[in-house]
Amino acid sequence: MWTLDPSRKEVLRFAVSCRALTLVLQALFNAVIPDHQAEAFSPPRLTPSGSLDQLVEGLLGGLSRWDAEHFLFIAEYGYLLSSPHS
Repeated sequence: MWTLDPSRKEVLRFAVSCRALTLVLQALFNAVIPDHQAEAFSPPRLTPSGSLDQLVEGLLGGLSRWDAEHFLFIAEYGYLLSSPHS
């Protein structure tokens, strides 16, 4: 494996710890604070089929919001739905 000089190692450690803290905080706040039902864009979803799917949705569900899903849907499928509010 490659060796990193101490300053790069410190930056890498800081970046990984910030990412981990962000993921932990979003999971915590996603569990504590209820989501607002904005009735905005909602792409078709498959129902979670197993306990692992439900675990991933519970832990990382706070990272999916309608605006991100909207633009990812457009990137994958193009403009299929006409909505003046998007």
